Amino acid sequence: MPLQPSKVVYVDVISNKDDFDIVIFIKGKRVKRLLKLNENGDFKRVYKILNEKYNEDEFYYYIIKKGGAKKYFYLYKLYKNCFEAEFSRKAMEYIKLFMEEYNLS
Repeated sequence: MPLQPSKVVYVDVISNKDDFDIVIFIKGKRVKRLLKLNENGDFKRVYKILNEKYNEDEFYYYIIKKGGAKKYFYLYKLYKNCFEAEFSRKAMEYIKLFMEEYNLS
């Protein structure tokens, strides 16, 4: 599924013990692999933020669970290419960690 950077509206990170998952929130039409974001689901805070900013009801999300160290690079690429997207504080911490590790700035 090619990801269009203009459709990404928010990126968050869920920390686990040894790893993390990337959650990408998208506006627009539904694609088979995306889950619908609603006000009663797991991401109530994100739903409120997006609903206030975009005044829409149709948001979907995708969770990236596998990938290991490649997820750091993917998160960095999202940051560099998705100009309109907001990033959570935790996502920014992981991006900064990656940038410091590889001397990117």
